[in-house]
Amino acid sequence: QEMKSLPRIVAENDINTTATIKFWRENKEQSAEVLIGELEKAEEEGLITDTLKSSASGIDIDSLGLTLKTIEDDLRDEYSIDKSIKGVFISAVKPSSEADSKGLAEGDIIMELNQQPVSEPQEVIDIIEKAIKSRRKSVLALINSDGRAKFVALRLKPE
Repeated sequence: QEMKSLPRIVAENDINTTATIKFWRENKEQSAEVLIGELEKAEEEGLITDTLKSSASGIDIDSLGLTLKTIEDDLRDEYSIDKSIKGVFISAVKPSSEADSKGLAEGDIIMELNQQPVSEPQEVIDIIEKAIKSRRKSVLALINSDGRAKFVALRLKPE
């Protein structure tokens, strides 16, 4: 079945029941037992944040207009990223977003955020959330763009 049918399938099941889901990983079908939960409860408990949405193209950070991915070998090959480059891959930039207005583009790499090295999208999210809680108005990103490093200040939206 298609991914787009998953929300309907979940909605048809009772909360606190288990369901078996099938998915593809590493070119083979796998399955897992999952507990059906209540979306609002998961949000209240901090299990889901509105700044984090997973999609096939990566993890979305709506407040900045970025979609991020961990740099894996397939991305390194496709985008000719040297093994020495560490960071988080920008897989998409939403038009007219903060990231777009600062010139970030698909294929750029966030190497540091607020002078902290990052290698996973969750690290970027954690730094952004910490900055927002500290009432910071922006974060400073060190970006690798076509092999050149540049600093970019990204304005944050308050909670």
